[in-house]
Amino acid sequence: MEFLALDFVFNELGLHKLWCEVLDFNQAVINMHKKFGFKPEGVLRSHHCTDSGYSDVHRLGILKTEWLELKESMK
Repeated sequence: MEFLALDFVFNELGLHKLWCEVLDFNQAVINMHKKFGFKPEGVLRSHHCTDSGYSDVHRLGILKTEWLELKESMK
């Protein structure tokens, strides 16, 4: 699904960059995005309030040029 979403965003919509925010306790999603070429762009410390306290928010991004370089190896 991640592969198809990235391909659609960059090839069909023509975007230059895609970025996302992931809560720090969702490490599996952070790792998945990194596997598909997303790079860390920052952390918003104690940014999201939950019932159990505050969580950091990780910002990740990927550029179209980075995706095009990785795309064939991801197939």
